[in-house]
Amino acid sequence: MYSVLREGIPLVHKRRAVMLPILSGAVRGMQLLHEKNLVHGDIKPDNILVNFNIEGQVVSVKLGDFGLSRFLMDGMKTPNGNQYFGFAPEDDLTVKYDIFSFGVVLFAALVFMQTEVMVTTITLESLKNMVLDGDSVSFRHWLTRYLVDQDRYYIELVVQCLQLNPDDRPSKPSHS
Repeated sequence: MYSVLREGIPLVHKRRAVMLPILSGAVRGMQLLHEKNLVHGDIKPDNILVNFNIEGQVVSVKLGDFGLSRFLMDGMKTPNGNQYFGFAPEDDLTVKYDIFSFGVVLFAALVFMQTEVMVTTITLESLKNMVLDGDSVSFRHWLTRYLVDQDRYYIELVVQCLQLNPDDRPSKPSHS
C-alpha cells in the first residue's frame, strides 16, 4: 500500500477505486488474525501488501511482517516497533491496538484519496495530539475540515478507531 501512496494515482475516482479494495482487504486480514486470537501489532501501509493485475485493478491484499504479532494473552504489553503509524496510547497489546493503528492507516488513505498527498510526520503529529487531547468534538471538526470531500461514514470510522479509550473503539472495523 505504501507504494500506492508514494507513487500516486492521477484522478480522484481512480484513487478511490484502488484504495477502497485495499482497505477492505486489510480489514479482512485483521479480522482473520483476530479470530485466531492474534494481534498484528504493526498495522501500517508498509505492511499491507497488494497485488495488481495488468489493468491496475487490485487482485489481492495481504498483511505482512508478523515480527511484532502476538497471541492474545492478559497483561501483554505493546512492542516498541511501530512508532510512526501505530502510536496507540495504551500499553496493553489487544485487538483494540490494531484497530487504532488501522484508524491511522485509514486517515492516511483518505487524505491520499482526496488530495494525492502523502500524509507527513507533521500531519500525523497533529492527529496524535488531537487524539491524546481527548476532545472528540474538535477532533471530528478537524477531520471533517481536513477530509472535506470524504464520505461521512469513513470520517466516523476514523473517529471511532482513534478513540483514546480502547473500550470506546470498535472490536472490528466494518467495511463496505
